[in-house]
Amino acid sequence: MRKWLMGFAAAMLSAAPVLAQTAPAMSAADVAKIKVEVAAALQDYMKAFSAQDSKAVARVIYSQPGITLSEQGVTLIDPAQQEVTNAAFIKKLVESGWVRTETPQVTVCVLNASAAIGSGKYIRYRKDGTIHSQGGGVNFYSKTPQGWKMVTRINTPAEKIVTCEDGTQPSNGGAPDVKKAKDEVIAAVRNYMAQYSARNAKAVAHEVYSKPGLQFGANGVSLIDPDKQEASTAERIKQMVAEGWDKSTFPNPSACILNPYAAIVSGAFHRHDKAGKVIFEGGETDLFVKTPQGWKMISLIGTAPSKVVTCND
Repeated sequence: MRKWLMGFAAAMLSAAPVLAQTAPAMSAADVAKIKVEVAAALQDYMKAFSAQDSKAVARVIYSQPGITLSEQGVTLIDPAQQEVTNAAFIKKLVESGWVRTETPQVTVCVLNASAAIGSGKYIRYRKDGTIHSQGGGVNFYSKTPQGWKMVTRINTPAEKIVTCEDGTQPSNGGAPDVKKAKDEVIAAVRNYMAQYSARNAKAVAHEVYSKPGLQFGANGVSLIDPDKQEASTAERIKQMVAEGWDKSTFPNPSACILNPYAAIVSGAFHRHDKAGKVIFEGGETDLFVKTPQGWKMISLIGTAPSKVVTCND
C-alpha cells in the first residue's frame, strides 16, 4: 500500500495539465482502427471478469491511475484493493447463479488519438443460459504504450449509449430531472470559461476541477497537481493575452447525463479578441462528477471542434 501511494505521489508531482486545444485531424481509417481496438479492450474486460480473474481486471484492464465516481466525487483506485473487492463481488455473483457476462454490442466514441469512450449494455447469464441481470456501462479509455486501458467504468441504465459522430447536433432536452442536471453541468462548464476569462487561474485549478483531476495524454493518464495546474494556467493565460486573446466562450455545449453523479459536456469553444471577434475555435469533451460541492470537472480532453458527444436520454 505504501509503495502504491508513493507511486501516485510521484505522478502528482510530475503531471502538468494540458489546456483545451484542437486535436490533430484523424483519418477515417485511423478512427475505424481505434474503434476496433477499444471495442476489443472492452470485450477483454468482460472475458477477464467472466473468467473470475480479478487480478487481471485490476492490474491489466485498468489504467494506473484509474478512478471510480460516486455521489461523493472521485476516488483513486488502489489496484490491490480493487482486486480484493472484485473477487468478493464475483464470489457473490457466483453464489447467486451467475456464470458469465457479455456485452453483445459495443459503441465506441473516438475523442482523439489517445482518448475514447466505449459503451453498451451488459448481460449476466446463468449456467442454463437464462438472463441473471443486466445493466449499462460507459467506459473512458486511454491509449498507453501497453494498449488501451480503462480509466473509469461508470454504471448507467442498460440502454445508455454514448455516440460522437462528426456532425452530431447538441442535445440538451430530456425528462425534468435530466434537464435539470444538464442545466447544472452546463452552468459548471460555463463557470470554467468565466473563471478562465477572468484570468482566475487559482479558481480554475482549485475550484472548477475535482480532486483528483486527470490529464489524458499520449502515454496514458496522469494525476493533476492543482498547484502546478494553477501556475501553468496563469502562464498560458499570459501568453494568450499577448497574442490578442480577451475571453473564451462555449456557445453551444452538449450535455450527456450518464447517471445522477456523472456527466459529459462537449462541443466547440471560441477564443475572442477585445472586439469580440473569434480568433480561435477548438473542441473539448469534459468529464464531470457531481459532488457535495456541486459539479466538478475531472478531465478536459481536446477534440476537433465538430466533435459532439451525445447519449440517449
